[in-house]
Amino acid sequence: MQVDYSGAVPAVQSGRTDVAIGDYYRTTSRAEVVGLSEAMYVDGMGIISKDGVTDIPTILTRNVGTVDGYLWVADLQAQLGDKLKIYKSNVEMWADLDSGRIDVGIDSVPAAAFSASQNGGDWKVTTADPYEPIGASVKPAQVGIPFTKSNTALGEALNADIAALRADGTLKQIFIDHDVDPSLTEVEDSYLLDS
Repeated sequence: MQVDYSGAVPAVQSGRTDVAIGDYYRTTSRAEVVGLSEAMYVDGMGIISKDGVTDIPTILTRNVGTVDGYLWVADLQAQLGDKLKIYKSNVEMWADLDSGRIDVGIDSVPAAAFSASQNGGDWKVTTADPYEPIGASVKPAQVGIPFTKSNTALGEALNADIAALRADGTLKQIFIDHDVDPSLTEVEDSYLLDS
């Protein structure tokens, strides 16, 4: 069953589907309505630039844009105010990057890496260095698979598969094959973000 991103968790919650596949953050509010697998990877704050900058204070001196809805948006707004351009989608953000209206784009690392591979150009995608005023750079979201809360056997099977993919290196290799920072797959402890 295909649903849009915002309808996927409600589809699992209502029992119309057993799982949702996508970049779903492990949050306390989601854990109230669906089961969540162990973390597959950390969804780092991806910085898209020409020079490969990783330092947030440096990007704060530039024209910056980001996609709405990410955990870092409010913190970036507090730092940049009206200078931050917020986009409905990464397609619009990439158009402004390519045209030079912004110097730096911020998206999740996997989404940024994929878009960079599709858009061409000399863009570099890096993971933001931790910077206390931007909480998501210090404690980024973890991604898991939402599943029907009452189906604990499915949750156990998902967790076993994730563990196997991590143990045999498959998960890391998927990231390498798609030019995404493989260190994002090194999850020490699963946690839920408050939301």
